[in-house]
Amino acid sequence: MKYVSSYGNVPDSAQLICEYFKGNEQVFAKLLTFENIEWESRMLNIAESAISEKALIDLHFDMIVNDGARAITKYYKNLISGKNDVLERAKIKFTKLNIQKIDESADIFRHRAKKRMTNMLAELDLNTLNWTTNPGGALQTQLANSTGQTVPTSDLQNQLKAALTGGVKPAAPGVIANTPEEFDKALAGGEYAGKTEGSTLGFLHELWSALTENGSTIGVIHLVLDIVGVIGDMFGPAIPIGLVADVLNAIIYFVRAATAPEGKSGKFWLLGSISLIAAFVFGAGDALKLLKPAAKSAAPVMEAILKGGSKAGGEALAKVSAKEAGPVMKLLQFISKNISGVLGKASGLLGKFFDGFIAKLVGWIPFIGKPLKGFFESIGTSFAKYGDNLTGFAKEYSAAEKAAIEIGAKEIDTGVETLLKNSNHSLVIDDVTKMAKIVDQDGKVITKEFPADWLKKDFDKKAAGLFGNEKAIAKYYSNVASSNAVMAEGIGKYFIKKGWKAITGTGKLAFFIGKQIIKLINNGKDWQDLGYKKEEVEYQGNSSLKSWIQDEIHKKKEETGATYLPAIDLNSDQQEVFDNITNYQNNYAKLFGQPTIIPVIYNKYGNTEDEFNEFFDEVKKGTVNSEDSDEFKREGVKESISHLRYIIPYSKF
Repeated sequence: MKYVSSYGNVPDSAQLICEYFKGNEQVFAKLLTFENIEWESRMLNIAESAISEKALIDLHFDMIVNDGARAITKYYKNLISGKNDVLERAKIKFTKLNIQKIDESADIFRHRAKKRMTNMLAELDLNTLNWTTNPGGALQTQLANSTGQTVPTSDLQNQLKAALTGGVKPAAPGVIANTPEEFDKALAGGEYAGKTEGSTLGFLHELWSALTENGSTIGVIHLVLDIVGVIGDMFGPAIPIGLVADVLNAIIYFVRAATAPEGKSGKFWLLGSISLIAAFVFGAGDALKLLKPAAKSAAPVMEAILKGGSKAGGEALAKVSAKEAGPVMKLLQFISKNISGVLGKASGLLGKFFDGFIAKLVGWIPFIGKPLKGFFESIGTSFAKYGDNLTGFAKEYSAAEKAAIEIGAKEIDTGVETLLKNSNHSLVIDDVTKMAKIVDQDGKVITKEFPADWLKKDFDKKAAGLFGNEKAIAKYYSNVASSNAVMAEGIGKYFIKKGWKAITGTGKLAFFIGKQIIKLINNGKDWQDLGYKKEEVEYQGNSSLKSWIQDEIHKKKEETGATYLPAIDLNSDQQEVFDNITNYQNNYAKLFGQPTIIPVIYNKYGNTEDEFNEFFDEVKKGTVNSEDSDEFKREGVKESISHLRYIIPYSKF
């Protein structure tokens, strides 16, 4: 007699499966649990820790993106036979790895999984029949018990036994049971040609072996999905079981993330995310292939965002090397852009699978349906939680990226500030990588590398177009400190040589004039708002004073035929930077009919700016307190000036 469910008569193919496992259904209830998935995920993490982080990510990434949609499913199903595809591939691809350690890890996983399975089965009151050696007899006895009649061994049962045990298959050609219809035809008296890949009987053989000889819960679940996928057409419109398996694979990655140690979960969150995206987004695989090199560095950033939000994520992203930062950002941007949409699609698919498929499976094949129902209820609850986490990641990522950029800019800014104070430091750019770094006189790196194009983007905020390229800006930053020292000394000597009243303050004067120059050229904006450093402002002032002194010396030379004072000597790099700055200043001065910028500054601010007048009142009184650094002070040189009329020939004094 046949089972009858609320969905009607059970088809013969489902009837056979029910009869075959009758009396032993509790095995599936014991095995198909979320707790077992968590345990096995933890064991897989431990086993695969035998290979490097990069190797693990690369191999999983390749299976997801390069090796076809079902490579991950195959990887999990192979665990049933004790084979870990990731570890086996690692031995071939990464020859420098410790092969012995990898083999030992695989053996330990295999042993632990089988022992756990054995212990679970030992707790059950199983049918006393010998499954592994007499499945045909077991079926015969079970059929007799269920019908009350003696059931003779039939050719079909012999064929079933052969399929399930790998025994001799009938020689006569017949129908291969690859579909529900063919399976039913075999049950009705057709001939079965033996176990074939993808057949229901073939899946039963694998499942039988998995339950009695090996121990991977994850693999068993995939086999169960294979079986219900083959007979799924009985339930009406087809549900893409392969896609359900892809979702399950992604969820297993998330479970592995949840069971991983602190600092080791990011790679599994990332792998699960790209697994979902590759399954649901057309063409995503091709895009992801290009981003694979960034996966290892992206993983800890993703973990940081998931655990600590945008602030923690920004700090983690800022630690990524500048060379890798761009690709890492692109990969995480790709995930954050797509993950919310695929989570919705995956959730909808699971809902359809649960409501339209599992419910019928419970009625027609209860030994599979009931435990699978409980399992997918747990999966659904966990998936909702993981989905909330990933949706949070998608929302936080942009802020994390912005925070990382700000942190990086601040680090570079600090490095530049140090450079501007130290004449022994320099900023160099690699012609090949286009990366910049600050080094000391011995070549020791002071700050981590950063993209050279940052220099122009940043400097253009101060004075757009002043320097044409990054190398010119690097030369500028590298020469500010030394040029300030040389120019301050020369300007001081000039003032002393002129015999002007000695008071302290040429360094402060340079800073003051530099502020006015920046304010004039930038329509009243303050130097700090534009991002200038104090040393840069002094450089503007020193450059303008040196330019004015050169002009004065030139005029005196024309008048007398002799040079009154020695010129301020700069080396070639310093001179190149000086020429750029003073040309920039003096071209602006020409708009006001002046040859240099200093008289323009006085005419603009001398009679209107209280700060300007107050400063020079202090100069006249000789009460200006020097705040100059030691590098501006030279033995025998008094940094002094006298009245403003000695400095600005066009003064209105």
